[in-house]
Amino acid sequence: MSNRIIKKLGSKKTIWSCSNHGFTMIELIIAMGISTLVVGAIYVLFVAQDDHYNAQSQVTVMQQNLRAGTAMMESDFRMVGYNPDGAGATVFALRDITKRNLAYGLDANGNSSIQFTTDLDEDGVLDDPNEVLTYSLADFPDNDANEQDGVADLTRSIQSTVVAASPNNNRELIAENIEFLGIAYAFDVDGDGALDTTAAGNVIWGVDTDNDNRLDVGIDTNDDGVVDVNDTAGGSAITGAPFNAVANVEIAYIRSARIWALSRAKKDDPKFSNTSTYIVADRQITVADNFRRRLLEFSIYFRNTGL
Repeated sequence: MSNRIIKKLGSKKTIWSCSNHGFTMIELIIAMGISTLVVGAIYVLFVAQDDHYNAQSQVTVMQQNLRAGTAMMESDFRMVGYNPDGAGATVFALRDITKRNLAYGLDANGNSSIQFTTDLDEDGVLDDPNEVLTYSLADFPDNDANEQDGVADLTRSIQSTVVAASPNNNRELIAENIEFLGIAYAFDVDGDGALDTTAAGNVIWGVDTDNDNRLDVGIDTNDDGVVDVNDTAGGSAITGAPFNAVANVEIAYIRSARIWALSRAKKDDPKFSNTSTYIVADRQITVADNFRRRLLEFSIYFRNTGL
């Protein structure tokens, strides 16, 4: 029931209507239901946006890691064999292309590593602490197991002399969470100033699989100019077709490198499934987990070694 109050203001009448009852229970239930739907929709949208943000953040971090690490690699690799003083080629050159485990031990099932020298102070003598560089994967830091996370990292080390010993405890972090590193090499055995090619005209990319510092396996096994899943995993011996009977290429003939770096997110994403196959030099790596990954591939000419 409602009452009406009439108040006379001058010559006008003002009417107020007041009610002596509030919302009914049904109205409250309907309002609560609508509010619940609205809040639920907002929450779902928030969760979706948060998941998208986290995924993009992981991808961004991986890409930044790859860019930073590979930019330094490119800069250093261009200096392989730099020798303006004309010292012997055995002093400033590519020195080691063997595969290594995370502790830098020789391991045919490990990742690619590379060690080279460059005459930075241009005095013809291997004497500067920065003139011997080594790139390899490690669970950084080498000397503190409590700080290691079990995921490989790209590292760079410098030392004043070429030694067979591990560069452990001297490695600096270049990029985190680089799960696999692969390096293949092109060469100029005939000395014509151009990279050697197959009968089809494709550059021969080889790797050292037995850790003797010589290229013994070619990775573009179907000779189509592309290294992909259509090639034989593990490669084929560099001898006969399609490799023009070039066998066990000595390290001194190497003129170019092709690098694959596979980065993995720090954390897995339960809502994401990864079943991709990644090509990393002579490896074909198929995963089945919830980690996001990014693969970067690029090539560099060693301009100071003959081309």
